[in-house]
Amino acid sequence: MFTQQIKTNIKYLFVAVVVIFLVMVGFFAWQRDWIIIPKSFPKLFLDGTANWKIYTNSKYGFEFKYPGEWIFDEEQTGGTSDFLDIHLSNFKPSGNFACDSNYIGLEIQVGLNKNQEQDFAEFVKSQLNKGLGSPNGSTEEMLVDKHRAFKAEFSGWGSACAGPGYLIEQDKSHYIYIFTGSNSDNQKETQKRFDQILSTFKFIEVKNETLGWKTYQNTKHGYEFKYPEGTDILSKSGQLVEM
Repeated sequence: MFTQQIKTNIKYLFVAVVVIFLVMVGFFAWQRDWIIIPKSFPKLFLDGTANWKIYTNSKYGFEFKYPGEWIFDEEQTGGTSDFLDIHLSNFKPSGNFACDSNYIGLEIQVGLNKNQEQDFAEFVKSQLNKGLGSPNGSTEEMLVDKHRAFKAEFSGWGSACAGPGYLIEQDKSHYIYIFTGSNSDNQKETQKRFDQILSTFKFIEVKNETLGWKTYQNTKHGYEFKYPEGTDILSKSGQLVEM
């Protein structure tokens, strides 16, 4: 009976020690503002992008996330230097040259042409300090989803909102340029938001919608275009063009 009492006392002592230890850990955590995060929490919840919207473009082969409450706009520029132009901002700017208070914005240009024979680092150097709209200042090499990229100190945005610029190698013949701009009292938090958006960039398989189409060439006038098989091509007079 005496032995059983000793075992019971040891059991209670062990429980008391565990309780005291947990209380001490909780006290020190409160004192030091520690945050204990369960390992089961998803990564996206921790980095603050879990509830963001996802933009996917299969034509250019990329996707990224952005805050759901932000304004999103895109257009295909057309013309000889055709590229995709995306605008993102936390609110619509007033249009004044002076940057609106607390404004954060990005302009993402995708599918810009580059010489495929030129090394990307050399290409980036050739784009620096070319005036309004071009990156300038010091550069820092980085990776965006395993694609070579460079961060320029200033993007060349034509307003007082100018922030850093990012040049990302899309493939050997194309690149992405990102203008950023902001007017925030907390530049550290603003840069964090830019970094969050960049961290969600992913390059995906490009879907070639013209794969298998035939090519029409006109050597007389020097042009060509693709068309779906089974499509008739008519001349200006309405006559069927023989291929």
